Amino acid sequence: MTKINLTPVLKKAAKVIRARLLLQVPVASGSLRDSIEVYVRDNEIIVEYNEYGMYTNLGTGPYRVDEADKYEGDKEVEGGVFAQEWTALPESDIAEINLMIEKEIDKALDKVEDPKDIIFEI
Repeated sequence: MTKINLTPVLKKAAKVIRARLLLQVPVASGSLRDSIEVYVRDNEIIVEYNEYGMYTNLGTGPYRVDEADKYEGDKEVEGGVFAQEWTALPESDIAEINLMIEKEIDKALDKVEDPKDIIFEI
């Protein structure tokens, strides 16, 4: 059996995600930016930040969106908080993360004769 440990590549992906979020997060006092934590636990990449970050991300009132799917920068509006969608990753970051994972799996596959003998560890 060949074990593939994806934890190191997930940690690299977490760094890519955190770097992107630090570029996109709206900054007034810096408190939200300073609260961003991205880490690997079990088999997941966890993203945490101050609770009010969800309001700057998804907006409030008439400016609320159901899901963040793009980053459009800071916008000032009255009667609510405009959704800034700062937690959304651009396609280029997603492609980079996918490529890192694919390369790690390919390296492991090159070392085995029968892919059925592979066990993924995270």
